Amino acid sequence: MNEMLSRFVNEALSCLIIVPTTVLCLLPMKDKMKYSIKNVLPLFLGVLVMVTVIVSGATALLPVDPKVVFYILLVPLFLAYRVIVDADIVKCFATFLLSFAIMSFCKNYAIMIDAVIHPELGVPTFSTDGALIQLGISCAVTAAIAYPVAKYGSHLINGLPYRRVWLISIVMSLMFIGFNFTVQPVHYQTLYLNRVFLVYILITTLMFVMLVLMYTVFYFIASALLKAGKDKEHISVLEMQKKQYDAQQKYLEDTSRIRHDFKHSIIAIKTLAEDGDIEELKSYLDNYIDTFPSRSPVRYCGNYALNALLSHFEEQAQQHGITLRLRIDTDNKEEAVLSDDELCCIVGNILENAVKASLMLPENNDRRISLSVKADDASGNLYIVAENNFNGKVRCEGGHYYSTTKGGNGIGLESVLFTAEKHGGTATFYHKGKVFCSDVVIPLK
Repeated sequence: MNEMLSRFVNEALSCLIIVPTTVLCLLPMKDKMKYSIKNVLPLFLGVLVMVTVIVSGATALLPVDPKVVFYILLVPLFLAYRVIVDADIVKCFATFLLSFAIMSFCKNYAIMIDAVIHPELGVPTFSTDGALIQLGISCAVTAAIAYPVAKYGSHLINGLPYRRVWLISIVMSLMFIGFNFTVQPVHYQTLYLNRVFLVYILITTLMFVMLVLMYTVFYFIASALLKAGKDKEHISVLEMQKKQYDAQQKYLEDTSRIRHDFKHSIIAIKTLAEDGDIEELKSYLDNYIDTFPSRSPVRYCGNYALNALLSHFEEQAQQHGITLRLRIDTDNKEEAVLSDDELCCIVGNILENAVKASLMLPENNDRRISLSVKADDASGNLYIVAENNFNGKVRCEGGHYYSTTKGGNGIGLESVLFTAEKHGGTATFYHKGKVFCSDVVIPLK
């Protein structure tokens, strides 16, 4: 009875490693929390008690490996994690596994100390000392890395939408978790054979250093991808601005030439009229009209970058038979909070998705896009609202929309959401039948 109670207490203490693990899971998700910590705490405590009771009870009463029970209970733990954070499932899984990979190193170091104190024991049996040491090491490691995980981890969670990159993180974490559980000794006495203990310490430390280095490299590579994406958007805006500038220059040159030749044209028209040669006069006027510029570049708003962007999509819409309705009313008030790149990022991504969706409709179908950008003085907000027809096919998971095109990943909408939230705003995407809607609200103060 005493032995059974001792095993129950030891396993209960071992399960407390869930506390620092949960902290590590939540730190990079600090901007993605659906609920406040006050509301999350009861759920966390309930899950902790459930896992502790089940694992400890199964270990004390049944001839089962507690690790097997614990692995099974990782499923409800992950589901609880998904409930309280609003992030892509791949990001959640990558963060979840990384936290457990770090904790698996803490367990190995606790085993080393426990093997010195109680050499007669072995895994999966943990002494009370070992369980407390494991909790202490895991809490110390969590405290040591809390700041960089919260700062740099949240940077990637908020800005890195590439699923394939996060899948690499998942593979790395699984590799380290597998290593740590593979090298754990069944009996502590094994560590005292020859130099096994020394090798165990060295290889575990080497792998931990490798984990730190690999995830540091992962961060810099991911940051480079983020920067490359932003640079690409910036270059795209500059190219659109240059295109509109060239169009305006050509229009000015054409109108200047026409004004210069206007006097000679009037003389020619007067001569033909005096001669009574009506047919020749009509032909001359037709040719003269053909020399006029086709149309002046449209000025949608006072923001030059946004104007160039809208002109670009207006041209695309005309080429593909898309009806594009634009209503821009900002008076440049958006410049107080948004840079040109950020404004063009939001509007450009929304219109790009809308154009792609329209192109998936048959040519004789109703291809329509409407966009409204309005700075409202009464509410002090910038509203960006868009609607477009689409074929009705959607990929939606946890409130996040993903591209239905081959190889698509819905990066554009993620970028819009990130930019809006960065300035204290919101971005909502939804569909009504075969109409896709985008609503972005950003405070102007």
